[in-house]
Amino acid sequence: MFGWLKKASKNRVLKTMDALAYLANLTTAHKINSVLKASNNYADEDELNKIMAVRTNYLFGKEVSDSHFYLDLKAEFTSAIDWLSVDSLFRELVVQSLRVMNISRITKGEEVLILGEEILNTYGYLYPENSSPDDYKTLVFKAIDSLPLASKNEVIERANNLGLFQ
Repeated sequence: MFGWLKKASKNRVLKTMDALAYLANLTTAHKINSVLKASNNYADEDELNKIMAVRTNYLFGKEVSDSHFYLDLKAEFTSAIDWLSVDSLFRELVVQSLRVMNISRITKGEEVLILGEEILNTYGYLYPENSSPDDYKTLVFKAIDSLPLASKNEVIERANNLGLFQ
C-alpha cells in the first residue's frame, strides 16, 4: 500500500545525491582553477580553463572533450592525481563523489561501467564505503568553504538554485 512512498523517498535521495555530486564536481573545478592560477604558469585564461576541465573531468570519470586532445593528457591526468595525493579534503571529496555517482547510476539501471575506478582503487580504502547522505553533504559543503571567496559565492549560489543550502 505504501510502496509509492518508499519509491518517492528513494527518488528524492537520489536526486539530492546527484545534485551534491554535481556541486562536488563544480567545487573541485574551482579549486583546481585556483591552484593553477596561484602557480602563475598560465598567462592564457582559456588554456587554464581547458586544463582545469581536463583534470576535473578525469577525476570524476568523465570523457575528455575533443577540444582538449591537443593537451598532453597523460601529464594532465598525472598532475590531477599528484594534486589529490596532497589535498586530503579533495581526495576524500572525489572518492566519495565517485561512489555516489556510481551508486546512482547502478540504482537508475544505467551502464555499469565504474567511474573513476583507478582513483577508487588507489584511495578508496582510506574512506568509509557507506557514507550517509548527511555525511556526504557535510563533506561537500566543507570543500565549498575551502574555496576562495568569489568561487565559494558562485558555488553557494548554485547550491541555492538546487535547493541544497544548509
